[in-house]
Amino acid sequence: MHLRIEFVSLKEKFESHPVVWGLTLLVIGFVAGFSASEALNLKFVSANNPASQVQCVIEGVDNLSKTHHERVMALQQEIVRLEARASDERIIGSYQIEYKAAADRLRKDISTERAVLDSSLAGLTLKCRSS
Repeated sequence: MHLRIEFVSLKEKFESHPVVWGLTLLVIGFVAGFSASEALNLKFVSANNPASQVQCVIEGVDNLSKTHHERVMALQQEIVRLEARASDERIIGSYQIEYKAAADRLRKDISTERAVLDSSLAGLTLKCRSS
């Protein structure tokens, strides 16, 4: 009597049991699907949730606006002074014209100040959005 012992590999034992094989595939599929679902949900939530996005705060905008306002107020006061001189009848007519021209230049300076402020704020906002 010869006993014949066949060695069956673990892979063959595993594959020869359809219930074990099917349950293993089912578990692997479930784990892979669940992982993919979680990854996609996290990506979707972070893309659509504005609270998770970084909010950019521009420091010093108040100071910038305040100093702009102070400069414009000083220029406007100077315009009032120059306009008063330009309309003063006691001053020679050619000097009145010069005061009027100076007031007009200050009006252009105020427009330039406003344009510089708007440009600065737009640049800061663009920098904030791109960072």
